[in-house]
Amino acid sequence: MAVILILSECVGDVQALVSLLSGCMSQTSITEYLSHMAMMLLALERNGIHISNRLHYNIYYVLHLLENGPFSVSSDQTGCPQVQLTREQQQILSHDIQPEHVVKIIAFAGTGKTTTLIKYAELRPHIRFLYVAFNSSVASEARRRFPSNVDCKTVHSLAYRDVGWRYKPKMTPNLYPFSINFALPAGRGGFVRAKVIATTLSAFMASADPTISTRHVPFDYVTHKGRRTVIDSENQQLFAQDAQTIWGKMTDINEKSKRAYYMTHDGYMKLWQLSKPKRRLSDQYDVIFLDEAQDCTPAIMDVLLSQRCGKILVGDPHQQIYTFRGAVNALTTASHTHIFYLTQSFRFGAEIAYVGATILKVCKGVQKILVGGKQEGGVCDEMANKALEAMRTGVSSARGKIGILSRCNSGVFKGAVQLTDANPNCRVHFIGGVENAGLDKIMDVYHLMTQENKNEKSRLIKDAIIRSFSMREDCAFLAFKKYVTQTDDKELDGKVIIVEKYQKRIPELVARLKGCSEVSLHEAGVCRNTPTH
Repeated sequence: MAVILILSECVGDVQALVSLLSGCMSQTSITEYLSHMAMMLLALERNGIHISNRLHYNIYYVLHLLENGPFSVSSDQTGCPQVQLTREQQQILSHDIQPEHVVKIIAFAGTGKTTTLIKYAELRPHIRFLYVAFNSSVASEARRRFPSNVDCKTVHSLAYRDVGWRYKPKMTPNLYPFSINFALPAGRGGFVRAKVIATTLSAFMASADPTISTRHVPFDYVTHKGRRTVIDSENQQLFAQDAQTIWGKMTDINEKSKRAYYMTHDGYMKLWQLSKPKRRLSDQYDVIFLDEAQDCTPAIMDVLLSQRCGKILVGDPHQQIYTFRGAVNALTTASHTHIFYLTQSFRFGAEIAYVGATILKVCKGVQKILVGGKQEGGVCDEMANKALEAMRTGVSSARGKIGILSRCNSGVFKGAVQLTDANPNCRVHFIGGVENAGLDKIMDVYHLMTQENKNEKSRLIKDAIIRSFSMREDCAFLAFKKYVTQTDDKELDGKVIIVEKYQKRIPELVARLKGCSEVSLHEAGVCRNTPTH
């Protein structure tokens, strides 16, 4: 029997063996037998004996399903089962949080963290919860799903209510090196220096620090030739001083003489964090849910962890995507009183789970083991072959079931062009909407490159920064490219690459992609997305 188990190639083989054994052995005996075999294989591995980790994983997976499998939990007054929850989720639901508790829930992808929070709130209708998200679409979806005793807000909406509203007449989405350049002292200007100051201000606004210092200045910067140069201590002081001057102008409600002095969303968030005394959210709420805690900035953590109420931090440390904005992984940096794990994903079955678990173990040293459900499907199965064929032909046999993930928006554009080149009638759903795929900005760059008449350029270009280059008498596009290089603007660089690659095809391609866009995910042949989540 041990030989049969070791020769099992997949989880399904072990499950088949368990099914046969259940006719002559109790589940307790089967569980004990599998546990002994798993311990033996683990001991061999830890003693340096090279065997496939698949053997241990197959047995562990089946043990997990036997011991922690889904079971019905009722949460309404009728006693009717409402949802299938794992034992891991039930352990979280059984924890009664107290005001001094900081609870961490480390959740792998697709393990039902939102469902767990919803059920937690439903089981406690007498408690007032605040669910904090990082973007409005997530907060809006949460408002639809959470019970009435939960307020769902973005962290910026909380800051805007207290501080940000004062800056409404001088609000700007981001810090732009282009604008900062025109606010620098004589002799200390240029797009390269402006980029350093923008980075310094961003680092300060993300931090919990009270003032700007050299610790917020980046280590190096990109020169006009695209090379990186280390910033010495003397220049660090100058950059910090210039950043402090601009920050002072930003915080002045009446100062609107230059665009560099306008307030950003992260700026009023910083002012909210610095306000004395800090906002007492605990006067309104008993518990705070902080979703995607792995992407919190120190400024946000400073406000939320100071609240005198229970706090539940939820997230996946392996899905951190906002480090470029100064985010830190609160799941590792913040202290906690209790910690729980969600390791069983509902998105996939054993084959995909094994690949994910192996990557986490080998590449990141993760000890917790990711498992899936009982779904079929694998990395290189029939559905994967259908997806590859759909990418090649632009024709999908499974509407709403094929998604293509790209590293950046330029990859989304190139992939969508490939699909529509193969099939002009292909319907593509762009996550976030085609209006957020950057097509208008691609057209702006195209007009800057191709139009000779500067007045015509100015009329056609929508983006203010790109339009400003159109007024140059000559070499407008080259000057724009230099700006993109000096400011290390990855988004604009992607647009330039696209325009230079497709050139005269750009107007037709942009029109085509807008025309082939499908609003409904379920009606689309293919779904395209950037790795934002």
